[in-house]
Amino acid sequence: SMWDKQVTKDWEPVNHSMHDYKGITDGWNVILSLYGKMKEKQTEILNLDEHENEKDSAIARLSTYRIAVETEQKLFKQELGVDMTRVGQRFLEEQLNFHQQVAERLDRLYVECTDM
Repeated sequence: SMWDKQVTKDWEPVNHSMHDYKGITDGWNVILSLYGKMKEKQTEILNLDEHENEKDSAIARLSTYRIAVETEQKLFKQELGVDMTRVGQRFLEEQLNFHQQVAERLDRLYVECTDM
């Protein structure tokens, strides 16, 4: 039926986007876990009284990793915004088309009823 087809048109793009983003976000747990371990290791190294070179290296490594994670997070948010806008627009376009079709059917039905 017209209604059944519309549900697919409305929600399939949303479902595909959500599936894509689920795959993308699944990897974030590993990245953030590694960041937490790196912070712990940095704290251990900084608490040592010697090995100044190791302290500097630990700070540099964590800073580099933090910058990379923040950059990736920013890109993710930008892409998510663009994709969700696109999905929302497509959803609304499908709704408009569907309701125009319903209105056309109602107009035809109205004409048929007034011609009787």
